[in-house]
Amino acid sequence: MWAGARPAWFPEEFLWVVGASYRGLPQHVAPVRNPIGANMAFRRAAFVAAGPFTDGLGRIGRIPLGCEETEFSIRVRRAVPGAEVLYVPAAEVMHHVACDRGTWRYFASRCWAEGLSKAIVARLVGRGDGLSSERSYVTRTLPHGMAAGIAAAAHGDVSGLGRAAALTAGVAITTAGYLKGRLTARQSGLPSVPTSVTGEESGPESGPLPTAVRS
Repeated sequence: MWAGARPAWFPEEFLWVVGASYRGLPQHVAPVRNPIGANMAFRRAAFVAAGPFTDGLGRIGRIPLGCEETEFSIRVRRAVPGAEVLYVPAAEVMHHVACDRGTWRYFASRCWAEGLSKAIVARLVGRGDGLSSERSYVTRTLPHGMAAGIAAAAHGDVSGLGRAAALTAGVAITTAGYLKGRLTARQSGLPSVPTSVTGEESGPESGPLPTAVRS
């Protein structure tokens, strides 16, 4: 729930910026790479098999980092053969979104931090799994959103141009953050793919259940 109205320029494809379900997620129960941290549930067996969340990922004070659930979900699927992470649209929580999170400043800072976080995840689990969802998101979901924004503007909704601009800026800023994170990791000599990622302990066939979050 937004403290005020959602800004007209704020695209639904980027609602992940405020921790909510976004356009591009499945419309029905379906496997996904990872849940949204604001509303998710994991079986105890998942932690037994894959270990706890990784220190150093996630929000640090007021720095809007993230992706701890992404890295953990990848480890669960690797540690538990046949496990799936399911997205359940009908499982909802009301998620409060403060006014300051509907600003361009927060939008940009969250996109930058997401890029940094994705760089860490890619280094820990490899770019194949670490960026699998982003590839289809960037090549399918975002172009459709940009076209829809421009079309809306052509039909009199000027805010459609704002949404198209936000999509473009969001991708650019997130990509810049990712490249910065990769460069920083390389320069600092941080290790990649820790041994805990490839644990051999098995568990139940069904995995954790992520749920939908409405803003």
